[in-house]
Amino acid sequence: MKERKCFYIFACIIWMSSVALTGCGGGEGDAASHAPVARTVNTGTTLVQTVSIAAGSACPNGGEEIKIGFDQNDNQKLDDNEVDEARTQVICHGTNGTDGFNSLITATDEPAGENCTYGGQKITIGLDINQNGFIDEEEITTSQYLCEAYNTVNVDPCVITGDESGQKILDCQGAESEVIPFDPAFVDFTLETIDGGQRIVDSWLASGGNQPLSFKNNHYYFDVLEGGDVDFNFVAGGAAATTGLRLFVFDHNNLLVSSRSSGALNVTLEAGTYVLVPTISAKNAALNYKVELVGAIDNIRKVAAQHIKIRDKWESSGGQDQDSLRNHHYSFEIERRSFLDIWVQSNANERLYLVDYNNGVTTGPHSGVYGEEIDPGKYTLVVATNSAFQSFDYSVNMVSQFKNESGIPIVSKKESVSAIRSGDWGALGSGGDNKGSLRNDHYTFDVTEDSYIDIALDTSAGSMIDPRLYLVDSKGFSLFSGTSTLKGEVSLGSYTLVVGTHFALTLGEYVLSTVGQFENLSQVTASNYEINASWEGTSGALHSSLGNPRYTIEAIQSGTVDIIVDATIRQNLYLLNESGIVIKETLDSSNNRAHLVADLTVGEYTIVIATDYSDQQGSFVMHVNGLVSEPVRQ
Repeated sequence: MKERKCFYIFACIIWMSSVALTGCGGGEGDAASHAPVARTVNTGTTLVQTVSIAAGSACPNGGEEIKIGFDQNDNQKLDDNEVDEARTQVICHGTNGTDGFNSLITATDEPAGENCTYGGQKITIGLDINQNGFIDEEEITTSQYLCEAYNTVNVDPCVITGDESGQKILDCQGAESEVIPFDPAFVDFTLETIDGGQRIVDSWLASGGNQPLSFKNNHYYFDVLEGGDVDFNFVAGGAAATTGLRLFVFDHNNLLVSSRSSGALNVTLEAGTYVLVPTISAKNAALNYKVELVGAIDNIRKVAAQHIKIRDKWESSGGQDQDSLRNHHYSFEIERRSFLDIWVQSNANERLYLVDYNNGVTTGPHSGVYGEEIDPGKYTLVVATNSAFQSFDYSVNMVSQFKNESGIPIVSKKESVSAIRSGDWGALGSGGDNKGSLRNDHYTFDVTEDSYIDIALDTSAGSMIDPRLYLVDSKGFSLFSGTSTLKGEVSLGSYTLVVGTHFALTLGEYVLSTVGQFENLSQVTASNYEINASWEGTSGALHSSLGNPRYTIEAIQSGTVDIIVDATIRQNLYLLNESGIVIKETLDSSNNRAHLVADLTVGEYTIVIATDYSDQQGSFVMHVNGLVSEPVRQ
């Protein structure tokens, strides 16, 4: 059997007329005034785009850059990743003061041969020097070829045979017999008998445009019993004149045999199994249509492609963060290589990411629409928004050949836990950017599996607050830090989240939102003690003087102690260990307030409150915060 190449990109140009580009400036025109302007000519599945270029080293008087490429995502425009750089051409404008000429592009059929093995299209570019509206031979600047990627001729006579088990065999002269691949599941549709053949009566619920691989377009298997001509007649919407109709015929290996951009098609086919795909250029069209097949054909059946529709809601989306579980993650499996269509309907500016576990790659973001041929295997669709913290209802539509159970596609949503906590930093305020201070709020939780955590802090009620977030592991190491958001990959284990501020003793409220795969979220309860006392004639600034008030505390576990003393006079604050050595001190405090923060291990400590001078009298209030016992005056 003659070898045929797989058809991957449809390069059939149906536009055949010349296109006049913006002419070159003549007379006194200022070449530098040419601003870059893009114009796109739709040539079916191939696009030709011209961009005016300003005067520069490439073109002293400006010019035109001509880009060519396949409209792979069928969005009717030439995206940057679709441009064939090898075919990009630049045509410069003429010299100032002389008449310019229009640039022309023509596309004509190129027969199979030296330039294109299987035929294709010839793109000719030139200047209309004689201004007759056509590119004459001497006016051609350059030519490019867009070649077909398939062979439309099968020279070997083949017949379909069968064995007792019902397995179909394709027998071709000069080649080994070949088992026809397993057929997909089929669904019922209306099939009528006509003179010499059969008529398909069906409809598109939401057509997939002129993309024959898309299962938004219906696919029909049919058998050719013996070699010969098969005539196809295609009408839609009740009128043969409906525009944009196209028929595609593939063989059983999904190699394109023929296509035609009209309602009629005649193809010479050998015996075998083929696939017919009727399409219309309009996307998401809902139209009735009929296709007549006349010839030695039999056993027409419609492929069952599943349409999954998911209705859901972002409570507080994660923006363009594909890992965030504020966005929703849907896992599914494709059973065989096929086209996957996805589109989202919502009032948000949605973004889509597709995680391909087979090849270890992620594509996106896609702006609410995705359409590509993909391999069988496992995938995850991430439905996100352009901006974070959006709250919208949405629906997701997916059409392909999914792995299913009893005809029902298997789709699962990655579950996550969402916790919202309201809090404040108490009457005395926060502990600042000291993540150990329990004047900052500490929350502990357990991550149930290796996953991604997304934490957001809203302090909008206090616009002057400069918040800080810290994520600390079970060994006390700080993994991540941030201001109003904190995100990252976390492993199975226990963690502490610290909610603080940049400046210590900041007053305010907050709302904490945590999304991930975790459990047992709880706030650490710190001890808070308030001591009211006075000096009755002090012994001055020395911590060793027994006349200054002294208090004993015990650290129940390793952690941070935070001490504030407000007094009627200036004071000095000391913290001593069991050996009487000063481990932290605050001297000459301003505004009669002393603030001391220290990290403690388990053990006993002494707080000494002194004054600047001897024999002073005054009162003070001491606030002690931490995992410590109640202060006892010595």
